[in-house]
Amino acid sequence: ASGDLWVTFSLDNGITWTNPQIIVSGNGNQSTFSVILCHDDSLRLFYASDETGLYKIYSQASVDGLNWGNKKNIDLGWPSGQQFYDPHVISEPDGQLSMTYVLMGGGACVAQTNEEGVWDTLKTIVQPQAYRARLCKHFSGDYLIIFHYRDCNNNYNIYTAMSQNFYSWDSLTQITDNNN
Repeated sequence: ASGDLWVTFSLDNGITWTNPQIIVSGNGNQSTFSVILCHDDSLRLFYASDETGLYKIYSQASVDGLNWGNKKNIDLGWPSGQQFYDPHVISEPDGQLSMTYVLMGGGACVAQTNEEGVWDTLKTIVQPQAYRARLCKHFSGDYLIIFHYRDCNNNYNIYTAMSQNFYSWDSLTQITDNNN
């Protein structure tokens, strides 16, 4: 299907690669995804899929990059009819995971795992009408989120915001003004 996700893996620093193989397939559209290397050297794939008719975020795990399993539907606390997609996940030094995602009709959101690896269900919206949110963490401990934002004139520009605690975000800083 058009939304399949494939993987190829190198064990020799990119000199050779395995043959591509499907890790997610089916009738759903899996057009947005994020892959991270966890603190235990395992890989985690996070992806959005509309395989059930509504976009939700799922994850799978791998210890070698070739064999994937343990598919999980990520519960972020939203009602069952709410769609969300476009996960971007980072791994914290302590093993905690932090994610940005987009709530359809709601904007850019964030969530984190606790010590047991369970995602919070606080439903934190950083910015309404924001899309393609990406996250990084500065060595100081501050978080930076960057995203496309649609203003009242229906123009898109890139904005950023900072947070010291992940759930309270400073005012927006506009990065571009070309109104794409």
